[in-house]
Parts: sequence; C-alpha cells; structure tokens
Amino acid sequence: MNIDVFFTIILGAVASISLILFKKANDKRFSSWTYSFWWSALAVLFIFPFALSYFEKPESILALTFLTMSALTWTLASVTTMFAFKHADASIVMLVGRLSNASIFLVGWLYIGEKIGIYAVLGLLLTLLGSLVIMFKKGSIRPSKGVLLSMVPVAFLTAAFYFDKQAVATFNPINFIFLQQLMQTVFSFFGVKNKAEIGQLFAEKKKLLIPAIACFVIGYTGFIALLGRNNLSVLPLTYETTVFLGSMMLGVIYLGEKKQLAQKVVGTILALAGVVLLSF
Repeated sequence: MNIDVFFTIILGAVASISLILFKKANDKRFSSWTYSFWWSALAVLFIFPFALSYFEKPESILALTFLTMSALTWTLASVTTMFAFKHADASIVMLVGRLSNASIFLVGWLYIGEKIGIYAVLGLLLTLLGSLVIMFKKGSIRPSKGVLLSMVPVAFLTAAFYFDKQAVATFNPINFIFLQQLMQTVFSFFGVKNKAEIGQLFAEKKKLLIPAIACFVIGYTGFIALLGRNNLSVLPLTYETTVFLGSMMLGVIYLGEKKQLAQKVVGTILALAGVVLLSF
C-alpha cells in the first residue's frame, strides 16, 4: 500500500469526526449557509497563527482563479451537505455521497490523463455499489427525499477536488487552506439572509462546532499536503471514502442512526473493499 494512502486513511478518519459533530449540531432553526459560515470561519481562526509564517501571494491570475473556484465549489458542497443533514441521517448522506467517487475518477482519467489500473476500476465499482445499496426498497430503487438531497453535493465535491488539485501545485498547504477557507467565509456570509443567526448559532452550539473544526483542520490540511504529489483519481477517493466510513460508524454508534442499518452495513463493507483496491 502506498504510504501516502495509509496516512490519508488516518487523516480521513479524523476529519469524519467533524461531520458527525456538525450533524449533531444541526438545527432546522438555522440555515445551511450559517453552518457553512461557521465551518470556514472557525477553520480560518485555527489556521491563522500558522498562516502568518507561510503566507504568500498567488503566483498568477490562473492560480488565483483555481483557488477562488475551489473555495466557491467547496462552499456550495458544504451548504448542500448541511441542507441534506436536515432531511436524512448523516450516515445516509455520506453513503450516497460516495457517488462522487465515480465523477472524480472520470475527471482524473478524462481531463488530467491519469492512468487507471484494474484494481482502481474494481474499487470504484465496489464504492458505487455501496452507495446504491441504500436506495433499494422492496426489490426496486426508491430513493427518498433525503437520498435525493444527498446527491446534490456530489457535483460540487467533484469540481472542488479538481480545483484543489490544480491549485495546490502553486501554494503551500497551510497558505492554500487559509486563503480557501477565508474566501468560503466571505461567500457563506453573503448567503446568510438573517445575519443574527450567526451569533445565535455559535452561542448555542459552540461546544460542538469548535472541536468539529479542529478535527477538520487536522484532517484536511494533511490531505492537501499529500494531494499535490498524488493522482486525483486515487487520493481524494481514499480520503472521501475514509471520511464516509468514519461518519457511517460514528453515525450509528454516537448518533444512534439505526434506520436501514442492514443496508448501511452492506454499503460500508462494499465501500471499504473499494477503498482498499483503490490504494493499489
């Protein structure tokens, strides 16, 4: 197994904690844009002391463009994921989200020209099957509203990883994440209609939000550091699938999400087998 893949699995497991804590903090009184704002704003605060030592301007307009598009697509992925959390278990949202594996795989192959081996293809198929298992009801595919909403972030996740891959070539990881999260904070702030929600959400949920973002910063920063020297078709799939696996287990154990448990278990096993194959 590639050593970078091994470390990516560990980082993905840490990052998965952040999603579960945000799911626990999710309250229909607050908009998805408000949750997205605090996700990125807290990340900026965590990274700021380190960013002072590593700060550098983008090398070119193209680099700035990739950075901006990365921030925009991650903002939309965050908002749509938070909205899906209001209508479905975290474990279902993450399971359906594995459909992004297929799109990331295709982008890496078609647009970046990365070589794909037989193990990667088999791994992709297994992770796709894992995502589809949750849609089966009484012998047919019947996606619920929560499942359909969970599909929306897939396109944004695919684009976000593509722009991440292009941008990290010209930034050091800490500088990249600081600027990216700063832009996301601005985008999300303008998306919040009732600005009073921002203070209210933090006052009520800070004990969940702060440790959640600490886990996110550790996991995502480490992943970005590894992404620049690895294929788009392998490392993001490993990271996202590991985040999914961690979220699935924590969703069932910590949040008590036991609805459709058998399907979740089958889906998790298929996805785990897939990520192992993707690492070869």
